[in-house]
Amino acid sequence: MDEDSKIIEELRQSNEYQKAQILHLEKALKQAIAGQEEVRMMNSNEIQKSKEMTEDLKKKLANCMSTIESKNVELLNLQTALGQYFAEVEAKVIFASVSYRLCLMSCSLQVVFLTIVPVLIVVVVVVVVLSGIFGATVGFDKRRIS
Repeated sequence: MDEDSKIIEELRQSNEYQKAQILHLEKALKQAIAGQEEVRMMNSNEIQKSKEMTEDLKKKLANCMSTIESKNVELLNLQTALGQYFAEVEAKVIFASVSYRLCLMSCSLQVVFLTIVPVLIVVVVVVVVLSGIFGATVGFDKRRIS
């Protein structure tokens, strides 16, 4: 019986040891499950934050694209205005060149006019004087002939 008691005692100790191990393993399992749940929660939070950041970045990208589109329209309008400005400048340069040429022609005509008018006056005076002289001579001659 002593041996039976010893075996029973050893079995009890083994049973107590195994119970303690089971409790320890259950505690470790609970901690592992709690840790795993904590990791899941952290991952879920990170995924949610990532989704929110992605949505925010999508909104910012849409705003940037809208801004770029409006800037492209503005740039196109500026290019059109610049083309019109250069066309107007070119037209003004051509107009100034034509105006300058017309002014030169006008000045040349004035010089010609100012040069010719005195000459014409002298010619008219000479013609009048000569016609008076010849007219008087011719008239004088007519009287003699008659």
